Amino acid sequence: MKRRRILYGIARNTYQRLEGALRYAQEHDWDLCVDPALTWNIPLRWKGDGIIALLAEETPLTDYVLRRPEPKVLIENTMPHVPGPRVINDNVAAGRMAADYFTGLGFRHYAFVRLRDMYFNADQQEGFVKTLEAGGHACSVHAFTDPRNRYRHPESWARNVLKRLPQPVAIFAADDVLAADLVDLAVELGIRVPRDVAVLGTPNIAEIANHARVPVSSVEMNEEGLTYRACEILDAILHGASPPPSPVRVAPRGVVERASTDVVVVEDRLVRDAIETMRARIAEPIGIEQIAAGLHTDRRHLAQAFRRALGRSPHDVLREQRIRKVRELLTSTDLTLPLIARRTGFTTHQYLCRAFRQATGMTPSAYRHEKGRTETVRFQRQSTRTG
Repeated sequence: MKRRRILYGIARNTYQRLEGALRYAQEHDWDLCVDPALTWNIPLRWKGDGIIALLAEETPLTDYVLRRPEPKVLIENTMPHVPGPRVINDNVAAGRMAADYFTGLGFRHYAFVRLRDMYFNADQQEGFVKTLEAGGHACSVHAFTDPRNRYRHPESWARNVLKRLPQPVAIFAADDVLAADLVDLAVELGIRVPRDVAVLGTPNIAEIANHARVPVSSVEMNEEGLTYRACEILDAILHGASPPPSPVRVAPRGVVERASTDVVVVEDRLVRDAIETMRARIAEPIGIEQIAAGLHTDRRHLAQAFRRALGRSPHDVLREQRIRKVRELLTSTDLTLPLIARRTGFTTHQYLCRAFRQATGMTPSAYRHEKGRTETVRFQRQSTRTG
């Protein structure tokens, strides 16, 4: 059978996106031309069966892709007026995820901050603000492009936003660069991060998030899954299927926690002390009764205090703390599951596996494999074809 010849027409590339397309091509024996990703050049004398593309206004690659007769699947919602099947990140879901995450930390004040008007900002804002409003929380929105903005320079504007926000406040920034800048500005202004201002970005660009003055937490988008799903749809079209009538949304992976949100905002001293105990004794197979006894109260009183303060049980919070630590150890160490179980308070690694799968939908091994994928793709120019 003749190999499918597919053009990866994405010049504004991330390594994760390229990996998604390469993985699909390897699994399905495609001849994948990735010249635009490596050189930003239009491929010479390419003839093929289909195209995966990201369009941008007034670029030679966009003109080339639009002129080609082959079936196309577009990624992202740039140039939405161009018809055709499309796969996009679910930025509404990212906003919901950010809101749920922050409310789980006990915040009462929230803000959505953006610097530019990008095509995905409206979806982020919708998911974040509406989810908060549904839970009875107000959220302020701050945009440098707001016509009422009297500041000419974005740094002056951002400083003013940080000074005016009530504290403690949870900020969902429209991208990781802005999130890191807000953290750095807050530190310069003497605002404590995360105690006074907690900041969450997206889509989790580790090189940026890890190098802020306080490392920045981020809603991780599924960049690899975005192109993999686009390849699936293109493959189906090439086999005679009808294109999907509306954009296919790819859900975010979850919140990658770093120091910028490592805080629980709880006025109740008992609840705050209980959570600090959970964190300090995370390696022990400690139960709620022992935590309550150490705080000179009983399990029932502690549970009532948690329900009032967080809307969750102490058991739920303790499990979240343990799963968070398991995630960290899976991606930052080569420890075996029995050793990770011992360091996170699980009595056995089998129990850890059950709890982890229930919380994440993945086995620990699958999670480690997925998160451990290299962020760099190294291959020679002559190896731009798979197979």
